[in-house]
Amino acid sequence: MGPASYKIERSPQKDFEVSHWFDGFGETHRFQIIVNNGGKPKVIYTSRHQDDELTNTIRQSGTYSFITFAQKRDPCIGIFGKVMSFFERILTKPFANNVNVAIYPNMRIKSNQRGVLRGTPKHSSGVDSLWLTTDCSILKELDPLTLEPIGVEYQTALHPLLSGPLSCAHAMSDPITGDVYNYNLNFGRFATYRVFRVSASSGETESLAAIAGAGVEPAYLHSFFITADFVILCVWGARLDHCGFNIFLGWNVLDAINPFDPSKPVRWFVIDRKAGRGVVAEFQSPAAFCFHTVNAWQTVNAEGQIDIVCEYLEYQNLDILYEFYYYEIVSTSKQAVSRKGIDSHAALTKYCLSNIRGKILDRKVGDEIPHAKLVLQIPRAGELPTINPNFSMRESKFLYTVVNRGYSTFMDGILKVDTMNSTTIILGESGWSYSWGGNLHP
Repeated sequence: MGPASYKIERSPQKDFEVSHWFDGFGETHRFQIIVNNGGKPKVIYTSRHQDDELTNTIRQSGTYSFITFAQKRDPCIGIFGKVMSFFERILTKPFANNVNVAIYPNMRIKSNQRGVLRGTPKHSSGVDSLWLTTDCSILKELDPLTLEPIGVEYQTALHPLLSGPLSCAHAMSDPITGDVYNYNLNFGRFATYRVFRVSASSGETESLAAIAGAGVEPAYLHSFFITADFVILCVWGARLDHCGFNIFLGWNVLDAINPFDPSKPVRWFVIDRKAGRGVVAEFQSPAAFCFHTVNAWQTVNAEGQIDIVCEYLEYQNLDILYEFYYYEIVSTSKQAVSRKGIDSHAALTKYCLSNIRGKILDRKVGDEIPHAKLVLQIPRAGELPTINPNFSMRESKFLYTVVNRGYSTFMDGILKVDTMNSTTIILGESGWSYSWGGNLHP
């Protein structure tokens, strides 16, 4: 799943172009591997574009009149017109939402709209449902056989407290229970991050913690962490202006993000996901930004307390957000060719959150927030990380990412990172191009 096309033909009128890669029109890909007894394996490939209603609307109007990540806007459109268009789309065109980042199979959702859960898988693959997610609080359901969009759910239908507009594209799931975890971000004088769980067995949605109060700012968070007992939400440095409401005024997320402030530390919140204790610990670390987390796991230290190690790809500023405009990455663009090989580089970073006591956090205003301990940094570690899924929630030796070596205008190599020996090796031939991370099948 990911962004595919970005142009819409409107002949004889001027063609429409999406500005930013994150707003590209989504496409889902499926590879079905069939192994016959005694015969050669056969691979069947299927794909489908997911934004027919959206592209048809744009083809007719010539404008992308919905909230996006970074679409350039016509300054002549008034604020009132933008807001009215937004709510009209929510009510009348739910399928026009561009949900294009991640895909989750067999996520059992029970909402106040449907109420009925799916039972035995209906398809030979064992996949009964497919759900798409993005960085807003909308989920789009696909037919597992045809990949056709068949339904849209808003998080508020899962639980009435999940009323905020933003969420995390990369929800996390427990590899044992199948429970799915995410957060919902609501705006206001103080931001409220509400961490929740969708039960794989019942489909019910439960709120685990509400993170709010002085010093808690709304931010663009694309991923987070999970361990055997905890959810770790990290508020990176992509903070939103004017309590987040500038998203509705500027009509996109990127223009509503404040310039990077190196004086504002990263805030870490540890949430108990087993015993219902809510937020049990809080930490801080130097200012940074992250797109993708890698992994997290628990250990027991010499004092018998729990330590959590969080592994992710860290940037020292927000420049990477502006490097995914199509004019920066499409090979036919003169600007992209002139900038070939010039981009931001992430460092594989590990922090340790020490002495997690498992008690409800009772931190008063003015109390010092403990610092997370930096364990490891490996520079130029690539992006779009993948690990062996068998090592989810425990330490993994190898990590695979994609890198830009300057052989193309985008990603052009696969990097294998040895996290224990701090070494890297390039896999693949020069000149290859990669648009997103690979899948690792153990």
